[in-house]
Amino acid sequence: MSRQSRPPPVSTEPAPAGSKPGGRLYVPTLAGFLYLAIVLDVFSRRVVGWAMAGHLRTELVLDALDMAVEQRRPDSVIHHSVR
Repeated sequence: MSRQSRPPPVSTEPAPAGSKPGGRLYVPTLAGFLYLAIVLDVFSRRVVGWAMAGHLRTELVLDALDMAVEQRRPDSVIHHSVR
């Protein structure tokens, strides 16, 4: 079994309430890493968009954001992501 390089660790520091509407994390699996991008509605604190992929490219985050916009159909959007 080949050893894969590990992605950077996810921060364990708690974020201030309502300040993290978007995020990315990884899930180790036997086949490699599965990356998950989420978009939170800060007001309702609900997940309104998400996407999973075997990569951590821009399309992953855009797919999650597209899902959120499609579900909520907002007049305007302010998106913040912790890098």
